[in-house]
Amino acid sequence: MRLPFHQQRNARVSARGLARNDGAARERLQTRVRVIVRATRAQFGPMQVPRYRALIVEARSRLKADPNLGHHREGLPPEARIFHISQPGRPASHFFLYWVDVAESRIEVLRVLHDATDIPRYWPVGQDPP
Repeated sequence: MRLPFHQQRNARVSARGLARNDGAARERLQTRVRVIVRATRAQFGPMQVPRYRALIVEARSRLKADPNLGHHREGLPPEARIFHISQPGRPASHFFLYWVDVAESRIEVLRVLHDATDIPRYWPVGQDPP
């Protein structure tokens, strides 16, 4: 059971993973990261790939360590959170769309999306996570 957003924000969560135990969900995320890496290589060259991949990995680690780093975005359900992968001096164009499952002490990243993405399309208001 998910808690309302205002209760999740103050909950202590020890995140065990970034995707549900569902293998299909994990594979979807891994595939999306591979697509992002290929697009990075095509647009910015091979030297940028390890830098951008490192941003994704570091963002994932930071989010696992503190699931409350993300923020709410208008147009999404209150339990939805956004966490941008950029860091000071290291710009990026992608973010994690996720929610915190307090009952199971984990976070679930639903998507890795580009800044220009229509987010509600990936998590329509009034529906459970896809």
